[in-house]
Amino acid sequence: MISRFILRFSFITMLAVAIPAFAQEPSEYDPLETVNRGVFFFNKYLDKGVIRPLAWTYRKVVPDYGRDRIGNFFTNLAEPINFLNILLQGEPSLAADTLGRFVVNTTFGVAGFWDRAKDMNLPYRQEDFGQTLGHYGSGPGFYLVLPVLGPSSARDGAGKVVDWFTNPVSYIDNDAITYGLAIGQGIHYRSTILDITDQIDESAIDPYATYRSAFLQRRADLITNGSAERKF
Repeated sequence: MISRFILRFSFITMLAVAIPAFAQEPSEYDPLETVNRGVFFFNKYLDKGVIRPLAWTYRKVVPDYGRDRIGNFFTNLAEPINFLNILLQGEPSLAADTLGRFVVNTTFGVAGFWDRAKDMNLPYRQEDFGQTLGHYGSGPGFYLVLPVLGPSSARDGAGKVVDWFTNPVSYIDNDAITYGLAIGQGIHYRSTILDITDQIDESAIDPYATYRSAFLQRRADLITNGSAERKF
């Protein structure tokens, strides 16, 4: 286990050093648009046939209280990623708060199903490696649509690789649990945006362009902690 951790940490370090500061391209730089549109429509087909029905059923069957607990669990599960990236961004005090949130919610919050840290005024902040790169001036690079995962960019795609290696779920030595958690999280997240995506799909003249703009605006907002022009 220790040797595997060292190997992964070394990979992360080398990747972080190797990633160039992506040029500050126009906000919707999309040289792969033809390929991206193909992947986008594949994802929409998969979503319509499988993912959306599962998410819709989940939202109908599981009451609000249950979905809130499940959402808290997945939020807590990602806290180590938040902690590492906040630390990398040079904010040790907020990183300590995030670590405190994880410890409190994992113990007193029963694996994170209850957000007990909120009552202790420990603030939550979502950070990932793509945001960390952006914090240090890396632009998004070219827009990218990933199979199943959806909208991304050159910077955030590289960030997803690093985040996976720092995700505690990736260290679970059981494929059924690892993939089960990933699928469960995906269905839960999809259920939270059903109304928004339905509205876009019904009203947008070009859904691909709308999703692209919304994603890039949201990422800009997250990287600047709310001072960008608006988010999805």
